[in-house]
Amino acid sequence: MNCKSVEILKAGEGLRVTWADGQSARFHSIWLRDNAQDDSTRDAKSGQRLLTLDQLPAKTLISDAAA
Repeated sequence: MNCKSVEILKAGEGLRVTWADGQSARFHSIWLRDNAQDDSTRDAKSGQRLLTLDQLPAKTLISDAAA
């Protein structure tokens, strides 16, 4: 599915993705950070989480997003 647009919601607390077919989905900033696949939060080989949810900053905000 192709992403048509993204919109940052509530001063960075969430993100709305609109797909090419017109459907949209909303994601909370903490959920996005917790599910990120980067080397600082996941083991590169196994994919195992390196941090627990309570180790993420409570005020995790989205500062930028692009389709």
